[in-house]
Amino acid sequence: MMYVLYHTHRGADCPGKDPNMMKELASKFSRESLSEKNVKMLDVFVDQSCMLQQTNRDHYCLFVVEAESSSNLEQLFAPMRIDVRPMIRWPSFPLKGGDEAGG
Repeated sequence: MMYVLYHTHRGADCPGKDPNMMKELASKFSRESLSEKNVKMLDVFVDQSCMLQQTNRDHYCLFVVEAESSSNLEQLFAPMRIDVRPMIRWPSFPLKGGDEAGG
């Protein structure tokens, strides 16, 4: 099943400022670690203000994952709090250049 996981944090509290937290997250999100939990990271989108370490606004992150169930996703992403939503692909939605998804 595909899931979209949404995370937000205050710019002043960005985990990107903490090298130890970034190491912990890199380890959790490694291909090996995710594979052990039957999770596949399909895509990740990070707010530009997060990458630039801007503190004047909230930061948003969006993770697209494939997993057998959502039951262990919150634990996997801890201490980041996430909103987990099951998703399905919209097969006839037109993509760039007029192509259709999956075609």
